[in-house]
Amino acid sequence: MVTASAPHTEPSASVAAVLDWLDSAVWTEATYFALPETSYLVELSDGTLVIHEMPTSEHQRIIVALVFVIETLVRADRSGAVFCSPLPIRLWPEKIREPDIVYYASGHEDRIHVQYGEPPDLAIEIISPFSKKIDRVEKATEYAQAGVAEYWIVDAGDRSIEACTGPTADGYTHRTRYRPGESVQSTMLPGLTVNVGELLPVTGG
Repeated sequence: MVTASAPHTEPSASVAAVLDWLDSAVWTEATYFALPETSYLVELSDGTLVIHEMPTSEHQRIIVALVFVIETLVRADRSGAVFCSPLPIRLWPEKIREPDIVYYASGHEDRIHVQYGEPPDLAIEIISPFSKKIDRVEKATEYAQAGVAEYWIVDAGDRSIEACTGPTADGYTHRTRYRPGESVQSTMLPGLTVNVGELLPVTGG
């Protein structure tokens, strides 16, 4: 089965045919990794392909800003490695997600493979109106269960960053939401401090 974020328009007949074909296939890790390269973010969850909407320019701006800050810190003291999507993250067998940004602390480079990564130390998702539930609920639980020590949820519409720490089998034990006028400090990457108002300025109007 194929699931996707709510589209803005109805798919064309050709696109619908492709989606029908994808929906009829039995999806495993082997078939997932055999997919051709695509500009879409594609995840594997319980035998289902999850195809996300194309990212917006605002989504990309936030990713670039955060990766720049993290990469600068990482290069300065060789404290690990940072990657941005698309990079499949294998949480456990048959469960593959694609966080927008992942960070691996120094000493955990063995978790990084050619085609995918294992659970990172820090995962960051920039959510859209169509991904709020999956990012705040489903992925928060999955990342915690996989042992991702820290998870940030960046919501440009709400102008907030939610930092989740203390992973357990039931989810994160600590979840704090930061808003403009406040800064988020990472527990996994010393020196990473993000001013919410500067990262998520008021737009439009």
